[in-house]
Amino acid sequence: MARLGAMKRKVGVGVVVLVIVAASGIAWSLHHADTGPPSPSDVQSPVRTTEAWFAAFNARDTPLAQAYFAPADRDQMDWSSWGQPFTDLNCSLGPHRQRLAVVNCTFATQNDPNSEMSNVDGWSVSMTRELFRRWLITTYGQV
Repeated sequence: MARLGAMKRKVGVGVVVLVIVAASGIAWSLHHADTGPPSPSDVQSPVRTTEAWFAAFNARDTPLAQAYFAPADRDQMDWSSWGQPFTDLNCSLGPHRQRLAVVNCTFATQNDPNSEMSNVDGWSVSMTRELFRRWLITTYGQV
C-alpha cells in the first residue's frame, strides 16, 4: 500500500511538471509572437538572424541592418541604394558547424539598375558565431 501511495505522488509530481513546462512554452510563444523581429543582440539561429537582416534592409534601417554584421564587415552595407524590397523570402540552413554557418536564401527576382542587380534571385549568407553568443554576418553573395 505504501508503494502505491509513493507511485501516486510521483505521477502527481510528473503531471505538475508537465503542466508547468507546457505553460512556459505557451507563454514564451505568446511573448515572442508579440515582440516582432528580434534585435541583433538576441541570440537566435543563423536563419532567423538572416531573416531579421533582410527585414531591417526592407525597412530601410541602415544602422539595424549593419548591426547584424560582424563589426569588421559592416561596410558591406555601404552599397545599399535602397532599391526594391526583398519579397517572397525563403531561407534555409546550409553547411554549418559550431561557430560557422551558411544560410541560403531565395527571393523574388531583383531587377534594379540603381542597385546594380539584374536577374538576382538568391544570396548565400556566411556567418560566424561569437563565442557562446549571437550569429553575425561576415559576407553574402549571389547564389
